[in-house]
Amino acid sequence: MTRSLTVVIIVFAALLAAALVYALMAPGRGFSDTAPVAQVNGRTITRGEVQAALWRGHAAQGLKALADRVIVEKLAQEKGLKPDPSRIDYLMSQEEMRAGSPQKLDERLAREGRTREQLREDLASQALAEQVLETQLQVTEDEIKAYYAAHKSQFTHGEMIKGRLMVFNTRDNAKAILEVLDEPGADFAGLARELSEDPGTKAEGGDMGWIERKSYAKELTDPAFRLRPGQHTGIIQYPDGYALILVEAKKPAGQQSLEEVRDTIDSLLRNEKLVNLRTTWPVEQRKKAQITIGDEGLRKAFEAVRGS
Repeated sequence: MTRSLTVVIIVFAALLAAALVYALMAPGRGFSDTAPVAQVNGRTITRGEVQAALWRGHAAQGLKALADRVIVEKLAQEKGLKPDPSRIDYLMSQEEMRAGSPQKLDERLAREGRTREQLREDLASQALAEQVLETQLQVTEDEIKAYYAAHKSQFTHGEMIKGRLMVFNTRDNAKAILEVLDEPGADFAGLARELSEDPGTKAEGGDMGWIERKSYAKELTDPAFRLRPGQHTGIIQYPDGYALILVEAKKPAGQQSLEEVRDTIDSLLRNEKLVNLRTTWPVEQRKKAQITIGDEGLRKAFEAVRGS
């Protein structure tokens, strides 16, 4: 089930639920509520007609969505899971982005007859479903090794250096530090930690980690890759300022080891399994669930879609 379809079904399920609740609370009247809700070419459409149309046309799909929701909530309760508020905030921001702006989202919700609170509840259910699915994920060591063996060509690297970086806003500042670096025993990492103006590496003593030529701007990597371990560049002028780079180690192009890419492969396999579970897991749980439906017509319609 795709996310967009999930959202559509959740929205519809809320409408269907209202119809179901209405019918259960007023069984004697059924869908006979004559309150007008619209007019088409002068013909009044009643609330009861809308509810009846929902029931006849979409009850089974709506019930399936509601059943999935109940199944997820029960399993989440058993596992002690609760929706992560930060995840719900993120999903809400995505809804605003898709709508075009927070104001346009409010306008869309108003047209749908819903509130932000109701949307947040739906997104919380969606986030909870993802958390439950994640508990079903398991990637084995054998799977990681098999993926690595089958995709070795993807896990290669070019020539690499392990470097440290200092960046300054002015050439004069860079020149002053360069003069200190040329003195015996100069501590590049210590100077970077104290004086570098690069917020990304300053706290780590300018540590760039292992990088390839493509990792940074050409103006920085070209002079750095010409050096031997232990050497530092002169002043490099580039768009963000003036830089000094120390090369600590080098290694030629080659194959990345399994240990180097283990986390990457684990993440890839988990994502693949999660995509598959979004389709297969609800069907499996729905088939195992004890679902009792009193209405014969609805029961037959639901059974027809239960495994889809």
